[in-house]
Amino acid sequence: MKKIYTLPYALVIAALNTASSYADVFTSGDLQYTTLDENTCEITKSFAGAADLVIPPKATDEATGKEYTVVSIKYGVFRSSSITSCVVPGTITKCGPMLFNSCRSLKSVTFEEGVEELGYSSFPSCSQLTQINLPTSLKVLGGEQYGNYGSAFTGCTALKSITIPSGITEVPDKTFEGCSALEEVVFEGEITSIGESAFYNCTALTSEFSFPALTSIGKNAFARCTSLKKTEIGGSLENLSEQAFYDSGLEDITLNEGIKTIGSQAFYNCKLKSVAFPASVTEIAAEAFKGCTALASVSCYSEVPPAAYTNTFDPDTYEFAPLRVPNSADAAYEAADCWNQFAERINISVGIEETVGNAISVKCIDGGISIEGTDATAEVWSVSGKLAARTSAREIRLPAGLYIVRVAGTNIKTIVR
Repeated sequence: MKKIYTLPYALVIAALNTASSYADVFTSGDLQYTTLDENTCEITKSFAGAADLVIPPKATDEATGKEYTVVSIKYGVFRSSSITSCVVPGTITKCGPMLFNSCRSLKSVTFEEGVEELGYSSFPSCSQLTQINLPTSLKVLGGEQYGNYGSAFTGCTALKSITIPSGITEVPDKTFEGCSALEEVVFEGEITSIGESAFYNCTALTSEFSFPALTSIGKNAFARCTSLKKTEIGGSLENLSEQAFYDSGLEDITLNEGIKTIGSQAFYNCKLKSVAFPASVTEIAAEAFKGCTALASVSCYSEVPPAAYTNTFDPDTYEFAPLRVPNSADAAYEAADCWNQFAERINISVGIEETVGNAISVKCIDGGISIEGTDATAEVWSVSGKLAARTSAREIRLPAGLYIVRVAGTNIKTIVR
């Protein structure tokens, strides 16, 4: 005979209550919440409409009087909504993907201290967003969704400026792609990685960037940033990706000692006036500087000519820009592909002249030079004739390269490695 086992009625009711107590739904203000456990809840629906929304850090279920901490927002809650502004509390440490997807009326958002992560594609097509306040607690600018990263501000065409807090070290793929009004980005910390197309088509971007700690930069990272004029890349980066500054307005690029390879079309059609390759460079790919018709000076400090190609530079560069190379390597450059196409080659000394006379000396130090024996103001000039510094300081920090120091009526050549 088949046996049937039953539970006492009271135990059944208790079990049902336990199962449902962590999925209770309640409404408070303009938001609907679902409990996650006995202390926390998630936002699962919005009734805010066209409003300035302040998400509370805690919400109370009026039916029970129980208060819950708001710790998350369900995917799609604010999708295509008409809210005009929002304050996100720090109790929501990780904001999920597509947080404000296509919120075309959204103008400003403030994330309070405690928020650590913005999810993938947080503000796609928020075309009226002009103000975004990020907390110092933020560590991730576009977290993962199905293997995708970044795209946090893709298509925010009204955003003009943004400050990235020091906790952010990576700018993921497509973070600011198509932000056509973006003029200024302030990085409060050191950026180590810039993803593919991170600033693609940011045509108004005019910030002068310096990335001393950068280790990777993706394809098209600054492509078509037509207002970008000046950038410095530190020695931590070894490989500059293809098309990194493709068709940008870049006029001044500083490549510091440590970089080894420059990818194809990396500076294609840029407005560069001069370029100096540190001794660490071993390869410059095809069309890396093609279309750079304003190039008036090319310097290469390596004793061994970097591998390059007949189309690495524009034909006008070969014809009109002098090539400066170490005097000891003149014959090697004359025999090397690409380099032997330059109509004019100028020999430069890469030795260090440390002492002049009996009193004044200029010495190389880590990341710069030191001057001894005089209190006079010094001028430091690049070999292309650009004033790098005018100062009375006795230690001067400089990017890698060859310089002429003018001090106390004396000219001294020196190299910073």
